[in-house]
Amino acid sequence: MICKVCGTNNEDYLEYCKKCSAPLHGSDNADNGAEAPASPRSFVRSPVWAKPEFNANTISENDIPADFLNGKAEETVQPAQPVQQPRQSAVQSGPVCPKCGARLIEGQRFCNSCGARIGDAVSAAAVSAASSAWSGSYSTPQQPSQSGIKYADPIDDRMFSYDYTETDDRRSKRAGGNKKAAPAQRPASRTAPRASASRKSTPSRRRRSSLNIKLLAMILGGILLLGAIAFGVIKLVSGGIGSGKSSITGEAKIEETTTASGDKAYNITVYAKKKSIVRFEGGSIVKEEPISGKSVTFGIPEQLWIPSEPVDPDELTADGYLAVTPNITVINKKGESEPVTFANPILISIPVIDMTVTSPNTENFSVSNPVVEIAGVVQDTTAGIYVNDEAVPVDETGSFTYTYTITEAGTTTLNIEARKNGYAINRKTFIVDYNTAGGATPTGGGNAAATPANVGDAKSIYYANTDGVNVRANAVDTSDVLGQLGGGDKVYVISADSNGWYKIAYNNTTAYVSGKYLTKVSDIASYTTTNATVNTDGLNARLEPSTSGTAMMQLSNGTTVAFVKDMGSGWSMIEYNGKILFVSQQYITKN
Repeated sequence: MICKVCGTNNEDYLEYCKKCSAPLHGSDNADNGAEAPASPRSFVRSPVWAKPEFNANTISENDIPADFLNGKAEETVQPAQPVQQPRQSAVQSGPVCPKCGARLIEGQRFCNSCGARIGDAVSAAAVSAASSAWSGSYSTPQQPSQSGIKYADPIDDRMFSYDYTETDDRRSKRAGGNKKAAPAQRPASRTAPRASASRKSTPSRRRRSSLNIKLLAMILGGILLLGAIAFGVIKLVSGGIGSGKSSITGEAKIEETTTASGDKAYNITVYAKKKSIVRFEGGSIVKEEPISGKSVTFGIPEQLWIPSEPVDPDELTADGYLAVTPNITVINKKGESEPVTFANPILISIPVIDMTVTSPNTENFSVSNPVVEIAGVVQDTTAGIYVNDEAVPVDETGSFTYTYTITEAGTTTLNIEARKNGYAINRKTFIVDYNTAGGATPTGGGNAAATPANVGDAKSIYYANTDGVNVRANAVDTSDVLGQLGGGDKVYVISADSNGWYKIAYNNTTAYVSGKYLTKVSDIASYTTTNATVNTDGLNARLEPSTSGTAMMQLSNGTTVAFVKDMGSGWSMIEYNGKILFVSQQYITKN
């Protein structure tokens, strides 16, 4: 029998090839003796076990025929052995398997019984020497035990690799399918390049793939270039030409709210980049908050923006509101500051208070006397009146009078203000030209009034015993009013008319005042004063030497006054800032 694997000619009784140990019979040939096709890459097939004539599940020992063992019924049946040795005669000799003792034949390299490798191929001489002594027949080898199938010795490489020579016809069919191709020509040298008719007749696939890759790379590069250009344009438009990057990311918002106590307040939200610092400044208050998300919000009460200084009416809107813009800046990581802008300011309502000034009665005037009389009425009695930041008393009716003394020659501005809640609400402004030409000779010490330049033939000194006395151009009630005298104002009288009017020196001209509103102090020739100092706080200076007299002002401790004379009953006449008034004698000290 010829081995389908290696082509060796084997005897018909062999189960395995004597050269490569490949099975010579398939499973289908076990019963009918037909030859099974050889498997090119298989190991030793497991033999088919003989089918028993009797089944232990269907028959008993009594049913076994007596002649079943061919006259050997007396023999004891032994259990099957893992490997049944081939039957040999007593005179068996010659080469045998060193592992199982089976007989070997010429050229055999593997035991046909157990598959064990034989060191050297059995020689023909050894076989012929043993053949004369051999009698009997070979029996079919038994199936190996269940401990494992016996395989051929793996030392022989031909058991694991076989040389399948691929012919040119097979290679052509595999490359081109059913298409007919020209027979391949084997090159004379292995180093010579192969050439085929198909490669010469069609474009190179590799060249087309390379072109496709290059084209795809060019397209991707163009897309990236366009994206970079678009990104640069967006950054240029958003950042502005030539401008740096802004840390402010959105428009700031202002929302009106209230504090826990119900007072008006505002929530101010600022949007900026992370790690920036937002700084709020309001007066002496400075607050900084870092940006950890997208924005920060400040809660600011309206009271923070109420001005502590007088507000110029020109700074108010037409509706009387004060426009306030929060002072907020954003500081980036480099320490650079950027102011925050707001679409609309915060509007703070400023209440309106009516104030009327009766003296002075003109916005621009000239005087030779440094003493200027101030008088008027304010509608809100809780408001304060100030003349160039000097407080002026206001009575229960809202009336106020004050004498302001100009300290130096030239032009002086007088601001008369009505204030409330710490800021100015109403203001009247006057321009005064103080001219000292003609000489001003003091008549006493301390703050004694100077003699007016237009005193002329004045003989006596009087004072106004009533507040708001009209000064007229002529000695009649219907004459033009040139001004008013405040209570206690010092008056230089030139003469007295028979109809009760006094001609006085007033500014740089003469005027007339009804005599019933004037009280004489003394003649000019005898009028003298000495310096004195107030020794208590809040000393009332009155129009009469009595506690029932109208208090025109209060003097603070340490104020210097001009002592004129004692009035008796513990009262003294003094002159202060152009006024003749009366104070308690015990509260002044003569120098």
